[in-house]
Amino acid sequence: MAFLPLPPPLREEARAETYPSRPIHVPGDWRSALDAHDGAPSYGYGTYRLRILTDPLKKPVTAWLSRVQSATVVSMNGFSEGTIGRVGATKQTYVPKSVSFTSTYDAEGVTEIDLLVQVSNFDHPFQGGFTRSVLFGAQSSIDFTRWYSIGFQMITFVVLMLHGFYAFILYLLNRRDRTFLLFSLLTLAAGLTVTSDHDNLLMLWLPIDFAWSLKIRLFSYMWLSYLILLLYKRFSSEPPWKAGSRIFAAALCAYTAFAAIAPASWVYVSRHYFLFGAFYLLPFARMAWLIVRMYVRRRSDEGSVFLMAAGLAVLSSVIWGIIGFTPTHYPIDIIVAIIGFSSYWFQVYFRNARENAQLNERLRAADKVKDEFLANTSHELRTPLHGIMNIAETVVAKERGRLSDGALQDMGLLIGVSRRMSHLLGDLLDVARLQDGGVKLRIAPMRIQSIVPGVLDMLGFLAESKTVRLRSDVPDTLPAVLADEQRIVQILYNLLHNAVKFTDEGVVSVTAELRDGRVVVSVSDTGSGMDEETQDRVFRRYEQGAGDHGDGIGLGLGISRQLAELHGGTLSVRSAPGEGSAFSFDLPAAGPAALNGAVASSLTAPVAFATAPFSEAGAEASATRADDEAAATAAVEIGAVEISASEAGAVKINASEVGAVEISASEAAASEIAAAMYLPPEGRALILAVDDDPVNLNVLAGMLSSEPYDVSFAHAAPEALAMLGERRWDLLIADVMMPRMSGYELTQQARERYEMSELPILLLTARSQPSDIYAGFKAGASDYVAKPVDATELRYRIRALVALKRSASERLRMEAAYLQAQIRPHFVVNTLNSMISSGETDPDRMRELGHAFASFLRMSFDSINTGEMVVLSHEIELTEAYLFIERERFGDRLKINWETEPGLQPLVPPLSIQPLVENAVKHGVLRQSAGGTVRVRVFRGKGCTTVEVVDDGAGMTEEQASRALTQSASAGRGVGLYNTNRRLKRIFGQGLRIVSRPGQGTIVSFDIPDRASRRS
Repeated sequence: MAFLPLPPPLREEARAETYPSRPIHVPGDWRSALDAHDGAPSYGYGTYRLRILTDPLKKPVTAWLSRVQSATVVSMNGFSEGTIGRVGATKQTYVPKSVSFTSTYDAEGVTEIDLLVQVSNFDHPFQGGFTRSVLFGAQSSIDFTRWYSIGFQMITFVVLMLHGFYAFILYLLNRRDRTFLLFSLLTLAAGLTVTSDHDNLLMLWLPIDFAWSLKIRLFSYMWLSYLILLLYKRFSSEPPWKAGSRIFAAALCAYTAFAAIAPASWVYVSRHYFLFGAFYLLPFARMAWLIVRMYVRRRSDEGSVFLMAAGLAVLSSVIWGIIGFTPTHYPIDIIVAIIGFSSYWFQVYFRNARENAQLNERLRAADKVKDEFLANTSHELRTPLHGIMNIAETVVAKERGRLSDGALQDMGLLIGVSRRMSHLLGDLLDVARLQDGGVKLRIAPMRIQSIVPGVLDMLGFLAESKTVRLRSDVPDTLPAVLADEQRIVQILYNLLHNAVKFTDEGVVSVTAELRDGRVVVSVSDTGSGMDEETQDRVFRRYEQGAGDHGDGIGLGLGISRQLAELHGGTLSVRSAPGEGSAFSFDLPAAGPAALNGAVASSLTAPVAFATAPFSEAGAEASATRADDEAAATAAVEIGAVEISASEAGAVKINASEVGAVEISASEAAASEIAAAMYLPPEGRALILAVDDDPVNLNVLAGMLSSEPYDVSFAHAAPEALAMLGERRWDLLIADVMMPRMSGYELTQQARERYEMSELPILLLTARSQPSDIYAGFKAGASDYVAKPVDATELRYRIRALVALKRSASERLRMEAAYLQAQIRPHFVVNTLNSMISSGETDPDRMRELGHAFASFLRMSFDSINTGEMVVLSHEIELTEAYLFIERERFGDRLKINWETEPGLQPLVPPLSIQPLVENAVKHGVLRQSAGGTVRVRVFRGKGCTTVEVVDDGAGMTEEQASRALTQSASAGRGVGLYNTNRRLKRIFGQGLRIVSRPGQGTIVSFDIPDRASRRS
């Protein structure tokens, strides 16, 4: 090829004639052909001329030029297809651009082609003109080869970008592992090397100039080699940041910064003096060393072969890039490298997955062993722990008077800690049962509004120590749900306990609403709240909330979520720091079919529902049904069915799983004999049953229909409280979980009116945890039975309580009669002395006194006093006889006034008025030297008859009055106010009223309700 140093604007013919041509080797630097002195840069301009002789052309021909430094104009036989860049005679007039391009000539019959290429270079100081060979040939062959190469480059670029994109996404998902970030940057650098070299497609896609095209190509090659080294180090488990690596990385960053701001000519200078080559080749040399070492050390590693294959492919690409240039781009080495890295990655992934699977199996086995250990340990610790609790409670009860306040507080703390440990042990056992699928749900229709007040009462002691208010906002119209009542109480207890624990002041509320056929229950508080991280882990086992409130082991919420899921729902939380928390779970609403099915399954035969006592015919029919029932089953679970924990996906009711325990006819007969032994022969016992669920009341009626009881029903606690004052009940049976007022609160209010012996109270509940039992007995319950109720157990407990109550009533009556019969000796002696002294002076008075004394003795020893009630006239006669004797003894010191309305003959307890008058005489009037007046009034009140004993004697303080009603009199001191007050409260529901002040006298009164007049 000839080179003519002509100015580009001249025509080819003129330039060829005017300037002599010089031969030049292509590709190569053109400095030898320029008129330049030694050491001058390759800056300048000129024209390459190539004369091509061919056969007469029949098809178009094409010249393919690439990497011509740095602006080019091509023409064949005077025909030009444009310019690449802009050629010029000075640096200011030319615009460099270096891309791959073709020029086509299609004149037919031509045998000679004159190819002229005008070139300008003012950027590369060491190389100008052609840097790569020119390909010439048929247009079809050249285009096929060229587009084949461009296609390979584009496909390779797309594949690299996809891999980089996937790797970057994986890095975003796990930012701790930077291997994916390195791989994504590596694929980006590899893609830039493909598109910025060879055909330089990057300049065709992006609006970048010649200098940045050069810089991007150098940057991509340097960082490609360094990133490959870093990735290889990570794969080979070698520390990537040794001292030498840090120095090299710093130098690479410095050179990158220099190249980014330096002009293109400076970049070429750094490249000419092997600065670029050092940064490019040193990482590959280090990688070659790692490959050799890996081959020596890790031959047995099945993944090392893929890593070595990838490394060899990368080194092959580097070597071929150094050796020479191929017109067509073949991405075989890149493809092999990607396959090698990917294969190694997949192999590592599968190996880790296999190891993780084995590790998970071992962890599951260890976790199972741990759960079994905790369950066994919890089970073994319960007995000694309860022993400690019982011993501590016994010490407090026996030694309370001798222990100091500090010791009592310590013992109370010991008992509290023991109970908390017992609760934690129960949670551990629940966790073990949930893990093993051993939790059985007894699904039955139940009302959320019935159980919430009971749970709130159970946790009232926690809120008392804080300014926290517990509130139930569950509407009464909320439909029933299908759930296990005991487990729902457990969920609510855990959620409310957690809410109160993390709330120092404010409100803890329970709400519920119907959404899409499911009832959503929410427990919200105004406590400290939780951040998102705490919310993510709050349901995990052994996780606790932040702060210093935690006193558990983090099992309650996890157990609650699993129980909610067993019911076919879920437990979720909404919270924000400082704004409180809201836990919500959903339960399936019970439709009419489910409610009807529960009624049918809970009754063995139709049982009449009534709020009045059973009739005799009804009792006989119930007795017949009970005999059949006793021959078949004695265990009745109130509307209960079971589901296994393994069936948590769907709640399925299976009535065939309801258990039954058979008893023989002889056992049934023995049961009746025991009943006769328990109950004294004084008529049918009166029982009041309270439950908001009519189904449970019907079932209870069926259980007790064969017993000598008259059962009345109440559907709410306020209704039961109103009914308590209407009759003299032998037993109150109450469900704990009722709306508005729980069984605990009902028991507390009943105990304000009746003592334990006056009205036994039996609580029924689905919960049998120690905390529930403690709450029941603390409220004043006499006994506690957990659902599902065993019929035989319930009957015997009821018999025992009724017998206890009647025994206590009998003891009070016998005590009153006994005390009255124990006439004090000095009273007899004084009366006889009065009679003797009167016989000498006034025989008539002696006879009257003798008749009164005889009447008093006769009525005091009368067997009628052992009965339940006597007529008012009998009690008045006894009182008049006593007052006649006392007035004869003390004369004017004792004045008596009677105010009795005519026609009043109510029934009163025996020995109920005389002890009051005797108390007024002895402890009131006669304590004053001047004596006083005793006034006895019997008059009609509103719905009652009132008996009032008034004296103007010494009087007493409020403390003395309270002690007189609550402390029994000593032996030999008469019936007294204590016994009279207890009998009145037992019979009428209300006792004595005392109004007194020291020095101003005393008023003692009681009311006889009109209904008492109707009882015989």
